[in-house]
Amino acid sequence: MNDLSSQNTTDPAPATSTGNAKETKPGCPRCGGTLTNPGGLTWCPACGYCPLLEEKGKQEPRQTTTDVPSKLGAIEFFSVVGRTPRWLVLLLGGVFAVIVGSLGASSALPDESLHRVFWSLGQLLFGVAVVVGAHVWAIAQVSSTEVRARGRGSWSLLGLWRAAASQMPATRWPVNLLSWGLTLIFCALFIVGGFGWWVTNAKIVQERPKATQQAK
Repeated sequence: MNDLSSQNTTDPAPATSTGNAKETKPGCPRCGGTLTNPGGLTWCPACGYCPLLEEKGKQEPRQTTTDVPSKLGAIEFFSVVGRTPRWLVLLLGGVFAVIVGSLGASSALPDESLHRVFWSLGQLLFGVAVVVGAHVWAIAQVSSTEVRARGRGSWSLLGLWRAAASQMPATRWPVNLLSWGLTLIFCALFIVGGFGWWVTNAKIVQERPKATQQAK
């Protein structure tokens, strides 16, 4: 038998598809329409989407617009007032009302007069009563455990008001009363005043009767 000759096996050439298959074009990511490419610029005729402009817009940094302040700061003032808590507006409004009322009373009452003294004394006593009421309300509203925690283990007035301030706005009324009462006392002493009248005009010690006749 003859020797078998080595067979040269060659891979068959890949078949090239000559069919005119239509290439699938990518759709528009914005509206799903068909993207066109006139002149090498891809864009969507339906919605105007252009990938080149989108990439350029992402690369450019956005310009931050600076707000122009309004005249006299009126817009800024009312925007701050709108964000202020109601309890703080009430507290500051009461303090402002007490100061304005005290200034009006001080300008209306005559200096070094008994009317000024009575006004100051009445305002002082009323302020003390408001402060006492604020303490009673705070004691009833704030637990003693919280007061001791704020007062380093012991109950104290400082710990009471520190605990009341930490529980705002639940304790807004005791805090408001304390602020208003202290403002009343301060304005009675330093704005209305008039307590020096007692030193210059009041006769605390009755004068001794003078002898009508001297012994000859």
